[in-house]
Amino acid sequence: MSHESAPRIPTPATIEDAPAAAQPLRNQRGHVDASEGAAVKAAGYDDRKVIEIVLHGALNTWTNYINEVAKTEIDFPVVVTAFKAA
Repeated sequence: MSHESAPRIPTPATIEDAPAAAQPLRNQRGHVDASEGAAVKAAGYDDRKVIEIVLHGALNTWTNYINEVAKTEIDFPVVVTAFKAA
């Protein structure tokens, strides 16, 4: 059985679900209300995973800031995405 045809074992809070869980946090600059926090927890994320999501977002932002200050030359093709930064 190939990997592609193997059934996906339903598990809460898979890595594929992390962007959706992080979206309210990103869109509201960390100011999420209790219902949004409860929804993330209900999706299967524990406190450690929530902190990991926050840290990944912070690292990505920090890296972007450093690259802007350093005027890092982009040496790979630009990828067009559906998401526009605020």
